[in-house]
Amino acid sequence: MVKKVNKSKKTTEEKFGTVSILPGIVLKTEPKSQLNSPVSMIARDLYQPAKKYAKTQFIIDRLSKLQKERKEEIINTVKKHDGLRGITSEEDKFSLTVFPSEKITWDNELLKKSLTLVYPMAVKETTTISVSVPLKLIANKKEVLISGKTIERTIRKSLIGLGIPQKELTKLMKKDININVDEEILNEMIKLHQVELLPGTRESEITWKIRANPL
Repeated sequence: MVKKVNKSKKTTEEKFGTVSILPGIVLKTEPKSQLNSPVSMIARDLYQPAKKYAKTQFIIDRLSKLQKERKEEIINTVKKHDGLRGITSEEDKFSLTVFPSEKITWDNELLKKSLTLVYPMAVKETTTISVSVPLKLIANKKEVLISGKTIERTIRKSLIGLGIPQKELTKLMKKDININVDEEILNEMIKLHQVELLPGTRESEITWKIRANPL
């Protein structure tokens, strides 16, 4: 089966054709295309909503730029004062909250080297394996409790047994390992000097968010 992929057309202003309506007002069209309705009817349906949309979009763009500047100003102020998290005004009927959001990224290989034997105590792994094979090669599934590595080995062995060359397996199989780190246990181990994380094991990125609510 051949999968059809629709490729989008990139059209620049220079490639548009034009149809004049009134002085200074033209319709944009695909080059060499013929409109299937009278120009006056199309103009009547398009002109007013297009004008309103454009004016609104210009306001949104201007306010978005202004809002970005205000957001930076507010966040910079909050960062200067440890513990400050916003402001409320009953008179102006608004409540504004500023808070940090932390995104943590773990290097699984460095984490294993850092924790060694205690790795299973602080980390839970889930393995997701996607296999692309013809439907006729899929056998009845049997649900059993086994490790991700065992599942991968079994799938590889089964695919090879079905006649698929071993060198082709990497093209057919995609493996993702997701980890869930129990930071409470891990931090306790670090505190007790039981383990020490290698440089680059834990990367943290802080982003600040602002939420404004009416009172």
